[in-house]
Order: sequence, then C-alpha cells, then structure tokens
Amino acid sequence: MRYAYFPGCSLSSTGIEFGTSNKLVAQKLGMDLWEIPDWNCCGASAAHLTNHTLALALPARNLAIAEKEGLDIAVPCAACFARFKATAEAVKASEETKKKISGIIEMDYEAKGEVVSLLDVIGKKISAEKIKGNVAKPLTGMKVASYYGCLLVRPPKIA
Repeated sequence: MRYAYFPGCSLSSTGIEFGTSNKLVAQKLGMDLWEIPDWNCCGASAAHLTNHTLALALPARNLAIAEKEGLDIAVPCAACFARFKATAEAVKASEETKKKISGIIEMDYEAKGEVVSLLDVIGKKISAEKIKGNVAKPLTGMKVASYYGCLLVRPPKIA
C-alpha cells in the first residue's frame, strides 16, 4: 500500500514527534509513504484567508507531483487535509479553475488521485488484527481522549 505523503510544515518543525511517529507506525503496518520531493507549504494557516487563487495553487503543486507519480496522497494534518481536499474538489468542478491553477504551478493537474487523511488510511485500509498485532505497549487501563481535528469532517460536502 503506497501513498504520496505530505508531512507539512508543522510535522517538519514544531510537530516533529508526530511526523516521526506517523512514519514509524506506517512502516510497522506495511505502508509505503513516499514523501513528496520538494514539497511546499499548503497555505493552511493563512492563504485561504488572503487570496483564493494562492490557496488553491499551493496545495495543487504538491497534488500535481503526487499525481505525476500515480499516487493517492495521505495527509496527516487536518488543516492541510482540508486545503488539499478543497483544492482537488475545486479543480474537478471547473475546467477554468483547472487550467488557471495548472498554468500557475506550471504543471498539469487533473485531480485524478484521491486525497485521504492518514488517519482514514490506517482506520479503514488496515485490519484491526494487523493493528493489534503491532501493539508494543497496550493502553490498558488508561483513559484516552482522541483529537483528530474538526477539519477532517468539514465541510461535509467535500470531506
């Protein structure tokens, strides 16, 4: 199971532990995460509030690189996932947008690949038995509070 992998800005800096754990868990579960070479920030923090075209072009460049490799893209950050998913949907919905964005990033981008949350890949594509078989330190007796980020499910029409 091979995916293009977008680590994003935080997972390469302030969230480096999360990025490291993502890669180790994926490796244990038999996933091949191909990190997009020369990836750029997706603009999740501010681009969508500043300039709509920029907000589409930033993730589109990364998506186009993954598409060129014929890979779906797995994104661990909820905010980055939302930007990637919104861009893919905008390109699918409008030939004009597709042409404009492809021109800006200077590569073809057709939005053929699937944008998925890394959490969804693990939860939906990996069997519970495989996950259980790789548990090194069970959380038995611990109270767990999950936080996956609301942007994994919003807006509902695209997520």
